[in-house]
Amino acid sequence: MTFFFCEVKMAQSPTFSTSNVYIKYVIYVTVNSQSIANNSSNITVGVWVYRSNSGYQTYGPGTCYCNINTVQYSQAITSSQIITENGIYLFSKILDIGHNNDGTKSIWISSYISHSQFSSSDQGFTVTLPTIARAATCTGADNFTDEQNPKISFSNPAGFKLQLKIEVPSGTFLIVRDNLYPSSSYTFQLTETERNKLRALIPNANSGTFMFTVGTYMPGSSSPSNHSWVNRTMTLVNANPTFNISQLNYKDTNTTVTAITGDDQLLVRNNSNLQVTFIGATPLKYTTKIHHYEQISNHF
Repeated sequence: MTFFFCEVKMAQSPTFSTSNVYIKYVIYVTVNSQSIANNSSNITVGVWVYRSNSGYQTYGPGTCYCNINTVQYSQAITSSQIITENGIYLFSKILDIGHNNDGTKSIWISSYISHSQFSSSDQGFTVTLPTIARAATCTGADNFTDEQNPKISFSNPAGFKLQLKIEVPSGTFLIVRDNLYPSSSYTFQLTETERNKLRALIPNANSGTFMFTVGTYMPGSSSPSNHSWVNRTMTLVNANPTFNISQLNYKDTNTTVTAITGDDQLLVRNNSNLQVTFIGATPLKYTTKIHHYEQISNHF
């Protein structure tokens, strides 16, 4: 279980009045700690009562009531609790407050006092607690070639279990790494089968766009959510088609020369015009279209 220890007086209400013009009270809220695993804050709520004039005392029995996040609490006041200009806590409560799924939380806190010497109406204020880190967020990824192992970067402040994916922007799952606990980055060690999945999606292009995705397993959940992603480019390398001698033809197109040699397969330096025709090639890396004909004419 992960905790953040705060111990900060993070909220103070306005000064509230009572039926005695010289007796005032203030509500203080201190965040003692926060639990990332439980998505909750441990807080202390105190009602501080004081006299605004010096040299006087107020004491007697009574009750201090405090409503915290829709739940009402109370503490008895005894005659030994003397209210002076220095002030005294008439109420103090430590409790855990659960946050929303996104880690935020605002609560209403109010208090009123029923005392033998004075009283007050119910008065309060809204307290916004510090947001608790929740889902991981993708912060970047590499542009990469089809022969490299790409790296994805992210922020995972809560240390939650992650699912990392490489997919196409339309949402097709291609490569998945699941049940991971990395803190800031992860390098995909791609198998040849996985590389071919990526190549197959860009059969007739030199590059393509793929989406790096981070999903977070929130506490109590059996599947990832809160997905965050970036798009990056994969470039094909060493993918030019190959050919052998049987896949090309050549001839001399200079009819003046061939009239003398009688054979367009014989070339005469500085006179023949060489034409080469590619009649086939061997595709690489899932290429499906090959330019089957390419002509080069030169003065040979």
